[in-house]
Amino acid sequence: MEVGNAGPIKGFGADLFILAGSFQGNGTSDPTAAGKRSPPGFIWTVVRDGAVGLYKITLDPACRIPELPLDIDCSMQGAVLATDRCEVMGIGEFDLTSQFFRIQLHRAGTAFELPATAGNRVNFKLFVRNTTGR
Repeated sequence: MEVGNAGPIKGFGADLFILAGSFQGNGTSDPTAAGKRSPPGFIWTVVRDGAVGLYKITLDPACRIPELPLDIDCSMQGAVLATDRCEVMGIGEFDLTSQFFRIQLHRAGTAFELPATAGNRVNFKLFVRNTTGR
């Protein structure tokens, strides 16, 4: 059976890319700028969003995402202290107008503040398409 050249699978073609970053916890304060990591050119901010263990990630206005991310993946990178380990999840939807999303930390079902222990990091990846959304 001849299939022919059907082209790339939609969503997995050359227009798919990843924006990734991470930040170090800072207890009940906003994470510090010095504790942020991401590739050069990917500019974003993170603030503690008023509730225990809730963080708001806002992308720089110059970083325009033309359509909703295909996925936002969040994970925890723990230091050596078992008392610092927790679960991480993205909550709510990506806000296209203001370009932000939220991350919530939990430990045993309770909101959790990530201490400023070296090695504690919250990581995130946005899987997006470089398209006009058409």
